[in-house]
Amino acid sequence: MTPSDVAMPSGAERVIELLRDEGVDRVFGNPGSTELAFVDALVRCDDIDYVLGLHEGCVVPMADGYAQATGRPAFVNLHTVSGLGNAIGVLANAKANGTPLVVTAGQQDVALLPHGPLLGYDLVSMARPVVKWAAEVRSEAELGVMLRRAFLDAAAAPAGPVFLSLPHDIMHGAAPTALPARSRLLPAGIAAGTGEIADLLAAARTPLVIVGQELATEAGSRAVIRLAEKLGAPLYGAFNNQRGVVPPGHPLWRGDMPAMAAAIATTLAPHDCILYAGGQAFQLFGGPAGPLLPPESKLIHIAPDPSQLGRSVAATIGAFGDLASTLDAIADHLPDRAAPLPAVPSPPADPQSLRFDALAACRILLEAMPDDAILHHELPTVGHAMRSLFRWRSTDQFFSSKQTIGWAMGAAVGVSLGHDRARRSIAIVGDGSAAFSLPALWSAAQQKVPVIFAIVDNRGYEILEMMTRMMTGQRANRSPAFDIGEPALDFAGIARGFGVHGTVVSDADGLREEIGRALASTGPTLIHVKVEA
Repeated sequence: MTPSDVAMPSGAERVIELLRDEGVDRVFGNPGSTELAFVDALVRCDDIDYVLGLHEGCVVPMADGYAQATGRPAFVNLHTVSGLGNAIGVLANAKANGTPLVVTAGQQDVALLPHGPLLGYDLVSMARPVVKWAAEVRSEAELGVMLRRAFLDAAAAPAGPVFLSLPHDIMHGAAPTALPARSRLLPAGIAAGTGEIADLLAAARTPLVIVGQELATEAGSRAVIRLAEKLGAPLYGAFNNQRGVVPPGHPLWRGDMPAMAAAIATTLAPHDCILYAGGQAFQLFGGPAGPLLPPESKLIHIAPDPSQLGRSVAATIGAFGDLASTLDAIADHLPDRAAPLPAVPSPPADPQSLRFDALAACRILLEAMPDDAILHHELPTVGHAMRSLFRWRSTDQFFSSKQTIGWAMGAAVGVSLGHDRARRSIAIVGDGSAAFSLPALWSAAQQKVPVIFAIVDNRGYEILEMMTRMMTGQRANRSPAFDIGEPALDFAGIARGFGVHGTVVSDADGLREEIGRALASTGPTLIHVKVEA
């Protein structure tokens, strides 16, 4: 037999060969005609599952949650311009989250693209603003090189999604070029200057530590807590952290930083030295910009990537490296704290209010969860309270959306798959958020994940009313743009239509009864919680 007699792998088969070598065991997608070569090749592959989503707004969050749960890049396959277009908002969220994703979409044949064919589009320009980089494979020889680069760059700090356009003819045609070998990269090391940083912190009278979501690993959490305890410094989370870093019961924990410049300045005013460990320092939202640091205060910024240092706030010292090992190295230079830490504050007492509002519903839901439960939170009206109510113990238990609504329901499915369906998950979302992501229910039913979807329904976009009050200082008339109460949304009925058991409750006793039933179930459940507006 001559080499020409041997069937040559197709481009799609080369992609699967590479996925297998990268340790990918699931593909998240919603296919179309330009993806058929890949889907057909995947049918003949028995060690990589296809997780189907009915809308790209759910496909990408599922992959996002899966990547965060497993700690490795997830692979997404979308359908050309319509699929990529539907995914733009949740890709922006994945970029803000720092989630490693390799996102692909089918493209028309290369030879047809100059003629403006049906389903041909400039996918690279479309994807570029919401990913780390975007490119189109234009030859069979490029395929393996570009895919290897995509997996490397998705995981490299700062992690995030990358995009590749895969033309149909390259995926369908023969691919004689062997794949490049997988690179072995050593982990990032300790930042320079740890002794100088320790001296600066030790000399401070009132140090403060702010942690970004990049420290949301067990090693990162231990390192920053050890450092703060040696300093006796209060610990804050960066505004809008998507993951939990410091358990809310720790005596030094003070909650999340505010978003508006004036409130940030007030929080920082008593402190003569601020250590910011994470990516972008002091993300702002709303209100005029203004000075953030006290005039004589020093800022130490440690980031996993040098491009994140000194971008908008000048750092007295800016250093880059692995955050956990760098913080441990700084702590090694500091003496142990002699004075005891303050007592752990008790959780806020239940006021036993007669109102069955969103906060009361969340309290009941979270108190019922087992100790290792995973929370996916997308209820912005009670966001800060949720972070205090849920007394999580491990950094893999708390997830929220960084930038986009409509994320949590799909992410809950992906995180559950990342834990091999062995952990109970609950997605607590508002009615407005849920309306963006209902097709995720079908994927939850198909994948048989033990997720409880609790939709807290106040029949309106209450967060927008809250923001109006914040900006104007007075209660606004209820705008028709905020009102989604008529016609009423039947989330339980919709859930049943997607194959998920759905129920409705409107009081505390009913919610306690239904959450008990849901916890006894092995599959997905939706509870439509109607609360007082």
